[in-house]
Amino acid sequence: MPEEKRKGINPDTSLREYMPMKVDFEMDIIEDMNLFIDGELMSPECSRVRTDFFEVDYGKNTVLAEGYWLFLKPNTLEKGLHDVRTFSSCKTGKVQIPQEYHVTIT
Repeated sequence: MPEEKRKGINPDTSLREYMPMKVDFEMDIIEDMNLFIDGELMSPECSRVRTDFFEVDYGKNTVLAEGYWLFLKPNTLEKGLHDVRTFSSCKTGKVQIPQEYHVTIT
């Protein structure tokens, strides 16, 4: 983690204090975001959202999530099967996050 992001982190930093700093760092490095719907490049309006802490029934872990969420206006997609692909990466390309969804509108 870069030095400027380490400020305030010391051996006494609790996990609940550290986790928001870590997710901030992980999401702050994302610069390039693309959205394709049925092969057409769209211009997404990005909404970055962070959850509150929540419990996961996998070893009773407390977790936190942050990311970019895609919201479509009602009736944007016609009835049928649609291919929704997103791709994001950091400036250097070391972190690449491809996602693909097959959505059926009924």
